[in-house]
Amino acid sequence: MTAPKRLTKRHDVFVKLISPTLLAAAWLAGCATVPPPPSLAIWEAAELGRVEVVRRHLVAGTDVNAGGGITGLTALHQAAFHGHTAIVRLLIGAGADVNAAKRRGETPLHSTVYWGHREIAGLLIANGAVVNAKRENGQTPLDWAVQLGAEDMAEFFRSQGGKSWKEQ
Repeated sequence: MTAPKRLTKRHDVFVKLISPTLLAAAWLAGCATVPPPPSLAIWEAAELGRVEVVRRHLVAGTDVNAGGGITGLTALHQAAFHGHTAIVRLLIGAGADVNAAKRRGETPLHSTVYWGHREIAGLLIANGAVVNAKRENGQTPLDWAVQLGAEDMAEFFRSQGGKSWKEQ
């Protein structure tokens, strides 16, 4: 057999047997690879309302309860404070702690008060948030609502069994 014929035969064997195996292995390895998390932190993405970036973090396995920035607040705190309902739903679905106490004992439920995010407060309570959670100074979400003059939020917390620190 001449050298060109041997080379052709080896090439044919490679293409028929080895190549499909290598391609399959490479494909499977690619499927098992988890994409790296985005460069924007999950708490920043939640603060800015960047739903797709939050989703990419969840796919990459980012800890949904990790605090960040100078406040140490979680992505759920940030989404609740800024009124990003879709992100709140996404984070709760991914197992975010609805009672995570950060900066001075503030929970995500406390975070809803400042801008009056009643829908998000209801979502948090429906998913296990403690309506009478206390900050380090004893303030409940109801206390904070009263202090800020957010009457609609105060009324909402009372309708959910909320009490002031004096009532407990």
